[in-house]
Amino acid sequence: MPSSVVSIGKCAFEYCTSLTKIHINATTCDIGTYAFAYCTNLKSIYFAGTMNQWDEATKQKIGIDQYTVYCSDGTITIPNIEE
Repeated sequence: MPSSVVSIGKCAFEYCTSLTKIHINATTCDIGTYAFAYCTNLKSIYFAGTMNQWDEATKQKIGIDQYTVYCSDGTITIPNIEE
């Protein structure tokens, strides 16, 4: 995504089953509810920022099951905790 993207809107990639990975820049600080809902093949998010920046970004129920976030300083595996 371009560095100008600071927010990913609600349901932005909903049902995008061909999406297997996404690259998100460090300036993106808001990921909307269900932004990746039903993206059944999305398992990897490459985040250009640090793990701390990822943790501080606003994101709730982004809509995918277990996924891995690859940050500049480490990896975070997120289990499915949504109901």
